[in-house]
Amino acid sequence: MPPTIRPIRALVCALVLAASLLAPAARAQPPFPDGTRFYGLDREGKTIGYVAVLPAEATERDGRQATVAKCVLHVDTAALGQPIVMSGSAASVVDTATGALISYSWEFTRGETTRKLGCQVADGKATITRSSGAGDPTTTTVDVGPDTYVLGDNDLAGLELMAAHYQLAPGETQDIKVVGPDTETPAPLKGLESAKRTIQGAEREVRRLGMGDLVVLCLDPETNVLLRVETVSGDVLIEISDASVVERAKADAGADILTTHFVPADVQFTDFTKVTRLVAEVEFEGNALLGGSIVPESPMQKFDGTVGDKSLSGKVTIESVPYAGENAEPFPFTGDVPAEFGPYLKPGPFIESDDADIVAKAKEITDGSTDAWQATKKIGTWVAENIDGAIVGDTPSAKRTLENMKGDCGPHAMLAIAMLRAVGIPAKLIVGLTYAPQYGGSFGQHAWVEAYMGGQWRPLDPTTGEVDSLSAVHIKVYEGLGEVLPKKLHIVEHEGGGAARQGRYATDRPIPWELGREYTWVYRQGDKQIGTDVVKFEKGQGEVAYVATSTLKLGEGPGAVEKVLTVALDAELRALTWRSETTAGGQKTVVDIAFSPGKAHARIERPGAEPVERDANVPDEFMVVENNSVLPIAIAAARLQCPVGEMVSYPFFQVETMMMLGLSFGDAGKTVTRSVDGRDVACGTLSFPLAGCELIISDEGLYVGQEGPGNIRIDLE
Repeated sequence: MPPTIRPIRALVCALVLAASLLAPAARAQPPFPDGTRFYGLDREGKTIGYVAVLPAEATERDGRQATVAKCVLHVDTAALGQPIVMSGSAASVVDTATGALISYSWEFTRGETTRKLGCQVADGKATITRSSGAGDPTTTTVDVGPDTYVLGDNDLAGLELMAAHYQLAPGETQDIKVVGPDTETPAPLKGLESAKRTIQGAEREVRRLGMGDLVVLCLDPETNVLLRVETVSGDVLIEISDASVVERAKADAGADILTTHFVPADVQFTDFTKVTRLVAEVEFEGNALLGGSIVPESPMQKFDGTVGDKSLSGKVTIESVPYAGENAEPFPFTGDVPAEFGPYLKPGPFIESDDADIVAKAKEITDGSTDAWQATKKIGTWVAENIDGAIVGDTPSAKRTLENMKGDCGPHAMLAIAMLRAVGIPAKLIVGLTYAPQYGGSFGQHAWVEAYMGGQWRPLDPTTGEVDSLSAVHIKVYEGLGEVLPKKLHIVEHEGGGAARQGRYATDRPIPWELGREYTWVYRQGDKQIGTDVVKFEKGQGEVAYVATSTLKLGEGPGAVEKVLTVALDAELRALTWRSETTAGGQKTVVDIAFSPGKAHARIERPGAEPVERDANVPDEFMVVENNSVLPIAIAAARLQCPVGEMVSYPFFQVETMMMLGLSFGDAGKTVTRSVDGRDVACGTLSFPLAGCELIISDEGLYVGQEGPGNIRIDLE
């Protein structure tokens, strides 16, 4: 299940700057607000959040008249069904007369992680305090100058202060230094031609200021009020609004922001990592970012078609090329590096290969390697096995990924690249598409790595763990950062991967459960019991033929999880309603779903957030799956019908993501015996490739248990 590299542009990509550390008096006066100004964060017709720039406050600091410029941020959205809830605040205290910064504070919370940035200016020095949510805060001192700024993501109040200082004519540039939550970096500003924009329903002339390659600021030419923030990718628009934006954000809370980065697959693979050849007709649109470029060819991919500045259309032919380290350079490499590889050995945006912790960890991982391929495999495997998969809604920074030990494919790739460069192996970022089970089987945006050795670039995927050979479902589009918006993808032919046909449902099989009885499944890891799930089926009323409940208790201590499910089923075991109450870390999340023809309507209550309601489309026939629970598996087992020797696919609605998945199963024709109620029961085994396990099911459709990776097994007692 490949996460996407695409961060929420204009939310996370170092877009905003705080007050100047030393602003010359000749520059324009910042537009301190006397009332609250609201900005909407809009994406694809949904308001995913807002920023409120608060009224300026007069104060006194060190005998000087000072002004406090503040703003607050709230974002509530989702990516691949995973909630992204972010909040933040920033406050710049500046000398009212000169605009010089006196102090600065910034705080940004995503989930359970809070990052902080603080600054105090005295005697020409700025003392910077940083906290990343992992480890102790760090303190550094930097020299201040007229073009040095403190950066805190999403600080529109600070951004406005900075923009007012630079009245750049079209084509005029100015280099500034940015002091951010992670490091200090140079950032170029450029004056752009003025333009007309429709803002709050009215056409207005705006002054435009470019920030690097990603962001354009649109300001009122007379007052310097920030009116709009535009990104090159155009995916998120920040625009001045009014107080109603708060209610719009509440109404759109939880909307998934990544659907446009997926396109349905016309083949459902049972194990996409085993696809060795793929020919597909493709049509993409997108945007290169931070120097990325469309390069749709590699040693394993050929392209025949048309490449535009922001588009690609034609046929790709991809063949996996196994590599076992032939002609790999010795490690560590001590010879001269050709100039052409210089850029792939240096630090870059989000690739902090000179960071002391990254360097130390890379050397530790590769210790004992004798050639570059051994070192590369160790790094790729370590990242895949140790960085938890999670859509973090943050910059794909290698440094931050190593600190937090989690991230989607972007952070996985950036960290692997940084580690490879840190030990002298040229490496670059690749962005394209790969197969995913989301949306019933699809191709979605993904990132991986190419490392140079043995005379050519060698691909590896530190998210999926594919190192020796990359599966042919990886369709390369960009070298470097870019976003992919797939418009069409038709698979002409393929080899490997086990395409599955659509499965049929068992409709004439009696239910395998005794109504009113409690069934207990025990979770074990090796010989240790780690949890139980108690399930009961009872007779319902009216269209509700059965009501099923389950109580899961998994793990111990702070990491323990308890989940209570209540499910209403019709006579064919189709879900009518589904209620899930999950308690983890002392906090409860409740999901209530009602299914009707073609629709699923959910109400979701999460800790610390307003309840949200979401809708999703569903097919006529489907089943439901929810992580870490026996009940949906038990229901599915009673409905599955898998011919011996075949792989078949069924549509499943996943509760956590509110999306359809195409899940494949196969009957291997293997019979095992399990003890149920003190008697031996002959059972069949269904392979479940996506989960890497085998389901054990009796001839009557009773789910008896499963055996899977990590020495995990579930047994019906």
